Amino acid sequence: MPVQNTIKSRLKNPYPAIDFEKAYGYLLGVREKFPERSKFSRKELLEEGLGFPENNGAGHNVVGALAHFNLIHREGSKDRISYNITPEADRLLNYEDKPIKWAEFAIKAATSPILFTYLYSKYPDGNLPVGVDAALIKRYREVNDKNVGAIIRRYQTSLRFVRSKTPSSNANTPREVSERTEKTFEVNMGGGIVMSIPESTLVSILKTHFKLTQ
Repeated sequence: MPVQNTIKSRLKNPYPAIDFEKAYGYLLGVREKFPERSKFSRKELLEEGLGFPENNGAGHNVVGALAHFNLIHREGSKDRISYNITPEADRLLNYEDKPIKWAEFAIKAATSPILFTYLYSKYPDGNLPVGVDAALIKRYREVNDKNVGAIIRRYQTSLRFVRSKTPSSNANTPREVSERTEKTFEVNMGGGIVMSIPESTLVSILKTHFKLTQ
């Protein structure tokens, strides 16, 4: 019985070769060509799904990026290998017409590459300080002076893409996408105490107050 392996565990680098926007575009292309299928041979995925020759290096980079973003995984071994669209990818595809829910899943996918997860934990708004490139080079042996700039741009582009598809005007940072916030009001409670109260709670308090004073 073939042993299941995720491509992600076999990836050479802790970062994808393309950004999330491009990877998601490839995923949409695969779904368009195979609307009723989620499992493919390597030849089907590369040649028919992605439009690359089977042994093309760029095509394998795209497959690796899809794995980085948890959009596909590999199953089997040797000559019995198949590639599968993940449940995470299915959720994104199924929520295309529900932007808020889509963005909640998209930000998780966009920040799932190992290096992107690290950056997101520190810079969720995508604004990276001076010197972060040197820190990445020191932290990851696969990062160097020649590729660090492109890696950082892929991270930032991935966050901007998710943000651009999020209709909520309150979502100022990608992290806020996954937590749709309720409007709050600053209320002076007296004695120098000011509290932030959610709109629904404030409305409930006011309704109760007016009911009791009628």
